[in-house]
Amino acid sequence: MLLEDLTKVDWIKGNFREGREIVKFITGHHSSLATFRSHSKLELLKPNDTRFCTEFNSHSRLVAVKEDLQETVVDRIYKSWLQKHKQRKLTDHGMEVSARVMDETWCEKASTLVTLCEPIVSLSLVDGGGASPAVGKVYFKMYSLLQHIDGMADLSEADCEALKAFVNNRWQMLHTDVHSAGFVLDPEYNCAGYTQGTNEEIMSGFSTIIEKLYSDRAEKQGLALQQLTKFRDSTGIFSREAVKD
Repeated sequence: MLLEDLTKVDWIKGNFREGREIVKFITGHHSSLATFRSHSKLELLKPNDTRFCTEFNSHSRLVAVKEDLQETVVDRIYKSWLQKHKQRKLTDHGMEVSARVMDETWCEKASTLVTLCEPIVSLSLVDGGGASPAVGKVYFKMYSLLQHIDGMADLSEADCEALKAFVNNRWQMLHTDVHSAGFVLDPEYNCAGYTQGTNEEIMSGFSTIIEKLYSDRAEKQGLALQQLTKFRDSTGIFSREAVKD
């Protein structure tokens, strides 16, 4: 959904659309595809209209095979096929695609777009059925995503603000107390530099979960908070490597 939000920015929407056109043209004709395959060990990926993550995957592959595509459109076999084709419309479209592939400004924008989207796509970890709990990592990844956007020098100030607004809006839809509790309890972030214990939103979420678990046991709630402090400080039993493992 966040990837879909990004396409509300004109240049992002246009770059994705133009990338799709490159893939569709090269893969849609036997001669152009055969020439591309003679230059590249990787295949172009076709995006699925209903899955924005496939749009990212397709664009990432375009960036990865940039030089192979450029070799393709300057190949004599490709150029001869394009120029001798009976359909003038196809020839004109092919020339447009070739110009785009050779346009370094367009390629740089495509690379920027892929870099922008990478941490968003990494959020797909919540879809997996792996053994590692992921809910706490989502909290950190959403926070990191805002920093990632701020750190992208290629984005204008207006784009940064619009993109961060998309992230914050989706986070408001997604966030629950479970995300806060998971972030506090994830051993990956139980080290210097992470200040979950002083963040009011995070600690409030953790406390709410404890209150739900022990709704009629105030002493248990207090014990859990004490144990959290020991866990965060790696003291007592939580100082042992076996326990950390």
